[in-house]
Amino acid sequence: GGLSAEVRSQYEVTWEHVGSTSIRGMPGTLHPDSLLMINSFPPPRQIIQGLLDDGFVFFGSGPNHKDDLWFLKRIKKPGSVLDGKAYKIHVNKHGHPPALVLIETRNRCNNNPECFNDYKSSKIEAAKKLEEGDVFGYKKAKGECKTSETTG
Repeated sequence: GGLSAEVRSQYEVTWEHVGSTSIRGMPGTLHPDSLLMINSFPPPRQIIQGLLDDGFVFFGSGPNHKDDLWFLKRIKKPGSVLDGKAYKIHVNKHGHPPALVLIETRNRCNNNPECFNDYKSSKIEAAKKLEEGDVFGYKKAKGECKTSETTG
């Protein structure tokens, strides 16, 4: 199963660990997110089939953009805090704005304490949506780091 080296090369597949689990010390739901970026969109059959062969199911488009495609897989690691959690892969074209936001938010939060605190506060506030059972509302409400990077 999975994506062959030939498919990864042909579609210029890159992988990024994103989301709360990629930010040191960030509270979250412990549902890991990854970003799979490719050179064409919609994803070719080989990409979709590789994900399905690896046990992922297509969930749909994310709440922030119709071209942010979500694939989910239940983690089976007895004894791990991740056992039973959903592993989500976002499939996007290279340079797609929602993908860049995920990467930029991770990088800013890992390198800028003010940004970390800003994002953490928005996540805590957004968690009220989760308590109401509104997962997409939570995803939209938590947003991204609003604090701009300072240089020099």
